[in-house]
Amino acid sequence: FHISEILPGFLYLGPDIGTPSEAEHLSRLGVRRVLNCAAEIEEGGGKHLNLHRGAFGIAKYRKLPIWDHVEARGVQRYVEEACAFLDDARLHSSPTYVHCKAGKSRSVLIVMAYLIHHLHWPLRRSYAHVVERRRDVSPNIGFVAELMRFEEKCLGHGKTRG
Repeated sequence: FHISEILPGFLYLGPDIGTPSEAEHLSRLGVRRVLNCAAEIEEGGGKHLNLHRGAFGIAKYRKLPIWDHVEARGVQRYVEEACAFLDDARLHSSPTYVHCKAGKSRSVLIVMAYLIHHLHWPLRRSYAHVVERRRDVSPNIGFVAELMRFEEKCLGHGKTRG
C-alpha cells in the first residue's frame, strides 16, 4: 500500500484501500475525504471499512464509476465532478485521498486534471509533477486524450506542447 503525496498536506494518490490498517494509515496522514475513481470497487471500501459512513475519520466519500478503458464514457463529466469535489476539499482544508484499483491510471487522470484546473499547469508539467512523486503511473491513451482536451478547455489552445 503505497501512498504518494502530490500536494503537501492536501492531495494524496494511490491504490484501493483494502484493509483497516490501510485506512488507519490514511487517518494518521490526516485524510478526511476519499475520492474513489474505480467503477469496480465497492462503495466505501466495502462493509469491512465503511469509509462512506464516516469510519476512520473520513468526513466525505465520493465514488466516480470510471472504467479503465480507452473508450470509457463520461470521463469529462467525471473530471469536472472530481475537480469540484477537490476544490471543496481545499476550501475546507480537508486532505483528500484519490484512488482507483492500482493507483496508476484512473486516479492519475483525476489528479493530473486537478493540477491543470487548480494550478493552471500545462499537461506536461502536471504529468512530470505526478511522476516525480509516483513513478509507476500509466494513464491509458484515452485518458491522455481527455486530459489534452481538458487542458485546452482550462488553459486555452496550444498549451499541450509547453
